[in-house]
Amino acid sequence: MEDLSEVTKKLSSIELELLEVKKQNKSLKLEINSNDQRERLLNVEIIGIPESKDENLLAFVTEIGKKVGVDIAQNDILHVHRVTPRTKVQGRPRVIIAKLSSRLIKDNLISCMRKHRLLTDALGFPGVPKPIYVNEHLTIYNKHLLKICKDTAKLKQYQYVWLKNGRIAVRKNDTSPAIRIFSEEDVKKIA
Repeated sequence: MEDLSEVTKKLSSIELELLEVKKQNKSLKLEINSNDQRERLLNVEIIGIPESKDENLLAFVTEIGKKVGVDIAQNDILHVHRVTPRTKVQGRPRVIIAKLSSRLIKDNLISCMRKHRLLTDALGFPGVPKPIYVNEHLTIYNKHLLKICKDTAKLKQYQYVWLKNGRIAVRKNDTSPAIRIFSEEDVKKIA
């Protein structure tokens, strides 16, 4: 009987320790995600630009800026490259990631792109015009979290879901307070 009691105490102790480790693990994952997102603070993700063998990605970024009214000099672009998505879709070009020199340029470019709805023919690409999108460059976790937020907000009839500097927020209507979403646990706040 005493042995059984001692084993039960040990199991309880191990369970508490496991819960603490899980809590620390979750906290560390969120911290790593936050740091990764901070690293992408100056990045934009450009979706929909067709690929070609001798393409000049720098020129594409400056030309997109011109078309929507944002002056982007070549020295405002710190780095630009294409990335292959985790799940490749046949016929869809790889995404362009551009690191810009300031958040102001990044924010202006994203804002103006939403207003102007640029198509591929505006950049001289032949064929059927397709839309070009410029978004914040999110971590994989934040992309997943944004999708969950949008789906939940639609289901719960929330009017607004938005991103600002890699941070997600939702609002039921114009008079309700904004709810910040940092993790899947926070999505439960959307009621």
